[in-house]
Amino acid sequence: MLDAVVGAVIMVVATTSLLLAIEISEDAFSAAGRYPLNDDEQVLLDGLERSLEEQGRDTASSLQLIDDMEGLVIDQLPKQYQ
Repeated sequence: MLDAVVGAVIMVVATTSLLLAIEISEDAFSAAGRYPLNDDEQVLLDGLERSLEEQGRDTASSLQLIDDMEGLVIDQLPKQYQ
């Protein structure tokens, strides 16, 4: 009888932990993109042009594509971060 009660408590704790983890994950996914670019992301976008130049792939269309992508990322941020 005691084993059944302990087992039930363990199942409730495990189920609650799983549901809490799912809720936290959903909150993290819904908050994604609501913050301004951090320094590492900005360095990545800025370094892409330099990397293409080093590889000899710095055509005008490639550089325009980088500028367009950076603009799209910034446009998707909330207005307070632009």
